Amino acid sequence: MQVPRSDGLLPDRFVEIDLDWFPPGDGRAVEEFVERTVPLWAGQRGERGVVLNTGFLVDVLTEFTGALDQPLPLRSRRYATWRERSYGDLRRLAADVRSAAARHGIADLRVGVLVAGVGRVLTGTDLYDLHSDWCDRHPELYPFDLSPLPGPDLDPRVPLAADTYPYASRPGGVVAGTPFAELLADQWAAVAAACELDVIHLRDGFWGPMLYTRRGPYGVTAGPDPTENASWTVAISDLFAAVKQRRPESTVMAYTSGIGATAEWRCGCVDTEAVLRGGGVDVLIDQTWGGAWQDWWDDWWKGWTNQHANLLSHAVAVRGSGQPVRHYKLIETWDGWEPFDTVHSVPGKLRWAMWAWSHAAVVTPTGLEVPDGAYVSWMNDKDRRLLDAEAVAFVADELGAAEASASRMTAVGGPLLVFDRAAVAARHRDQPRVNGSEHVEDAAALLLKWGAPILGATRAEWLGRVDAGNGAVVQLGGGAPDASDAGGPVLLVGRADAVSAELLAEAGCAVPGGDSVADPVPGYHREWVADPGVPSGGWVQLAGQTAVEARPEADVLATAAGRPTLAAAGGGTAWWQPPELADPSNPLLPRSQYGSVASAAVAARWLSAHGRGVTVEPVPYPSPVTVQWWQAGDERWVLAGNLEAGWVGDARFARSVVVHSDGGQRIELDVPAEGCAVAQLPVAAAVSS
Repeated sequence: MQVPRSDGLLPDRFVEIDLDWFPPGDGRAVEEFVERTVPLWAGQRGERGVVLNTGFLVDVLTEFTGALDQPLPLRSRRYATWRERSYGDLRRLAADVRSAAARHGIADLRVGVLVAGVGRVLTGTDLYDLHSDWCDRHPELYPFDLSPLPGPDLDPRVPLAADTYPYASRPGGVVAGTPFAELLADQWAAVAAACELDVIHLRDGFWGPMLYTRRGPYGVTAGPDPTENASWTVAISDLFAAVKQRRPESTVMAYTSGIGATAEWRCGCVDTEAVLRGGGVDVLIDQTWGGAWQDWWDDWWKGWTNQHANLLSHAVAVRGSGQPVRHYKLIETWDGWEPFDTVHSVPGKLRWAMWAWSHAAVVTPTGLEVPDGAYVSWMNDKDRRLLDAEAVAFVADELGAAEASASRMTAVGGPLLVFDRAAVAARHRDQPRVNGSEHVEDAAALLLKWGAPILGATRAEWLGRVDAGNGAVVQLGGGAPDASDAGGPVLLVGRADAVSAELLAEAGCAVPGGDSVADPVPGYHREWVADPGVPSGGWVQLAGQTAVEARPEADVLATAAGRPTLAAAGGGTAWWQPPELADPSNPLLPRSQYGSVASAAVAARWLSAHGRGVTVEPVPYPSPVTVQWWQAGDERWVLAGNLEAGWVGDARFARSVVVHSDGGQRIELDVPAEGCAVAQLPVAAAVSS
């Protein structure tokens, strides 16, 4: 049974399906889709709906002239049956879906469309053949080819060239210099009114041209000019605000870049929190495609644990924006265009995601905030099969149970991931071209692989006003939060010259002269780790090195090129410069990307050894497993996941993990191959929060 939120409503729930799944005018297909999907929509929710993929590209908006009998601008082979159909047919489909949903007791269904920011997508294969009349007419708007998608990328700052196309909002054409945001917003308002649509999902490429990697418009860092860098945030904020203002009754959805908020800002020049403060975004959907990247495309540095950290970074931005933005986790099933099939291939990993991401909480001064809803993608596959009833029931049941559990959560277990916005802003302003190892999301993803129980997050400025009784993993610490505010072990993450000197001293380390960089050039260094259970002597890739020194009382746990990279002092504070991607523009994760990740396993063991509440016995280096826990009144729950693929680990073999409670209990959890375990600890082990 699902328990409602504090406002009495269950979390929002949207699903996604391709337009071409519906044969035009076939009412039986509409009924089949709605009947199949009802379990995902069931219950009293804030919002629920379906987003139709009408060809990915913005053409469905830009090409509309205002006539309902105008043929839909679809050039892909996939949409052959809809190519000669009209906007009037799209309107009828939306109405038919609403009517069918109402017959099944879903009277408030919202129907919308998605469009991507890329100009066109052409793979030369059967995956994508998305040609665009709009892009052909306005190539000036797509000056980049940055993303891994095979097509040009949007620059919303570029003014439009003049044209004479008879747009619904501009029958005489576009005047030279017209902002793209204004035309897009006006055309969306016209299409939404004509077709009676409720939702616009501005998808890949609308959050900047950096997608799925850390390569942005100026390379793998920001550009040298802070004003130029900030222009991206301003343009994207203005675009979403315009779309929302033209049709305020609609739901405007945004889509993250597939990586964390730190990289979006520092490399892509898009400050997520600042964009959200602009007021144009109703829903931010996190691209938590853990299975697609971990278990099909081999993009392992965007896999399950990375997406957990990315979800937290965006969640902190949402809760800090001051706007009523709703944050959704994406729950993948299979794909409508690509061949991965997560729900059938690795359902146990997907189960972990549903539980972990339902409980992924931001700890604020006023309480816990978990994701406000879920975006389930997709309902059809590339062969036009509808998701089977068994898979729908699996997602509905597990997601419902996880969200119900999250609604009862009273405290987040484990160390909080602490985002230091002030420190990142200072680096972005003063050292835009320098990577100081501030990408804490990627570091946390490595820690999670060896049992560091990171479930929730907070902001540096909130420490002291939130319940952080189990420690913290702190990004840079430029705001110099008091380590005692964390109530447990504190792990500082960043290059030593980028980390707060006060906090670095608490870890028993110092930078001679304050900020003397011995080697600012990224590169490989021979590594040594102190833990005999973790391999030593490998090559680790670092984002440059600082001439850091450890005082005699410090415990040096890892070095690279003879300099400390992981050190701790007796007060429960440690500092870590994590491995860095050798090529952040590469979506893949060959071993050469990080070299050694041994220090991550050692840091995870240090966190657990100094932890409170629930601690994790050292996880064997060859057999990584995630562990997270939370409190629900007097109940304490633990989640363990067997997730890895590739050279980091092999989830095809079962795991066991041992946790200890502060009540003295020792609990061994069996974690199945490519699966997870959810367990309530014995009552004697639980401590009331």
